[in-house]
Amino acid sequence: MELFVDEAEALIALKQQQDSCQDSIFRTILNWIKHDFKQRQQFIEQLFQLIDVKKLLTAFLEEVVEKSEKWIKRTDYFLDILTPEYIARIKSNLVQAPEATFEFMIVGGRHGTRKLVQIYDVVGKHLREITPTLYERVGSTSVKINNHVYTAGGVDSNIVECLNLNQVDGDWYKVASMKEQRWRAASAVLNG
Repeated sequence: MELFVDEAEALIALKQQQDSCQDSIFRTILNWIKHDFKQRQQFIEQLFQLIDVKKLLTAFLEEVVEKSEKWIKRTDYFLDILTPEYIARIKSNLVQAPEATFEFMIVGGRHGTRKLVQIYDVVGKHLREITPTLYERVGSTSVKINNHVYTAGGVDSNIVECLNLNQVDGDWYKVASMKEQRWRAASAVLNG
């Protein structure tokens, strides 16, 4: 790594043409400076200006901001460019975090709703229908386990069926038959 600063700049420019990964280029600059820190520290700001900070991966930016050596944390580049970019990304991720949903599922009913399945959104105060059950569900019981909804029993029913919530337009499928019909039974999730 016995390059002069103009040679290092030329090498970095060439690397940018071949490899647009700014993380790799950033590491190259760090390694070049660390190789002879006393002589090369004067070129820190000049070389870091070659980095497009917007193209640094967030995980890499976090690593640099959180785990860098003291000498880099003292640079204007670190204080004026890297840290504000990292903070902006953290704030952006917080703003874009999905809102918590408060929903519950209504399975079956009486009269014309025996196979009807609806989801009620408590925040939005609206119902939406989803795929109906395979079997009529009057007085059945349901539980959610690991993003699957199981519903069992009901009037004249001994069937357990399941809906996989990971599938956008999934259908209910039969998973078991109970020995006896169960109507108005209660259910509880065990171990999870």
